[in-house]
Amino acid sequence: MTTKPVLGVMALYINSKKQFDERSYLKKLMVQGEKMGMKIFLFSPENVDEKNKKIYAYFYNKTKSKWIRKWTDFPNIIFDRCRYQATSRFKQLKRFRENNPYIIYLNRPLSNKWIVHNKLSDNNVVKEFLPDSRLITKLDDLLQFVNGSKETFFKPINGTGGTGILKIQKTKDHKYLIQGRKHNRKIIPKQLLNKSQLLGLCKNLSTKKQYMAQQGIDIKLDSGRVHDYRLLIQKNYIGEWVVTGCAGRIGAKGSVTSNLHGGGSAVTADRLLKSWFKEQQVKTIKQNMELMSYAVVNELESQNYELCELALDIAVDRSGKIWLLEVNPKPARKVFLKIGEEKTYTNAIVRPLEYALWLYNKNSSIRSRRRNR
Repeated sequence: MTTKPVLGVMALYINSKKQFDERSYLKKLMVQGEKMGMKIFLFSPENVDEKNKKIYAYFYNKTKSKWIRKWTDFPNIIFDRCRYQATSRFKQLKRFRENNPYIIYLNRPLSNKWIVHNKLSDNNVVKEFLPDSRLITKLDDLLQFVNGSKETFFKPINGTGGTGILKIQKTKDHKYLIQGRKHNRKIIPKQLLNKSQLLGLCKNLSTKKQYMAQQGIDIKLDSGRVHDYRLLIQKNYIGEWVVTGCAGRIGAKGSVTSNLHGGGSAVTADRLLKSWFKEQQVKTIKQNMELMSYAVVNELESQNYELCELALDIAVDRSGKIWLLEVNPKPARKVFLKIGEEKTYTNAIVRPLEYALWLYNKNSSIRSRRRNR
């Protein structure tokens, strides 16, 4: 008799009310997991009793459409959905991982954006897609970068959602045109600053966070709004990488990023690409995006990162050149719902579960062979 795989979906609370982000997605994940024959539950590292190896977990009851909490044993597989937080919760998460290395993890943490940039720069294929970037250890480094670039993005090396970002352009009269978004997602409106004002603003943004500078790419549409593309690549039911989908994103008015959390909107990748390029060029660009995504995940895996999915934020400039802006190992997938691609959205939910089953069966087979020696 084969044992039923037990998948724990690990996430961090986002506030003192002990609420999770992405609740709609998490419900769908639970329902799909049950359909596929798993025992599946949601938990935070705060819910763990290490001494007794028990978790006060959340199980979703589809019939009653409600979450039910109960004590349960540790899972044999974990899907890590914990996003970076500068809080004590993140320390609890690190302790949990250290205390339980024997559990199978579908994915393990990716390094910060600067380290990932450097890792990818080692790859001769991928480095051609990377904008010029520099770690900012002192603000003089930033000024030097800004003075040598047409447009610069000053952004934190940790964090998601396009927050705490500043776009900087040096003007002919040695002033600095800036706009951006604060850490609380509020827009920093376009304004002209002198050198000391710019440094003061950057110092304020980076007080508790480390920052990097990145070459800006001209991705402004005729409407004045910025745009980019979100490509999702995932492991499938036989542990192989497949591109699940790609969507276009258009930033909110006055925003320097296209993130949906920041008020951006979603359109199909084809529609957005065709606003700038002809049919044949669109086809080539899409093929090159996919080829780049395979090169990125293969390089990261060769550097010993364990991944089950990765979202790539991609810019395409007017010449058709592709740029990799950043990668996200804990991606949302609602962008596919917003463009009406329900099948892609379902695949985006199901594929990590299929990979979990494949990984579980693979490990069970290895253990069985060892016992029979």
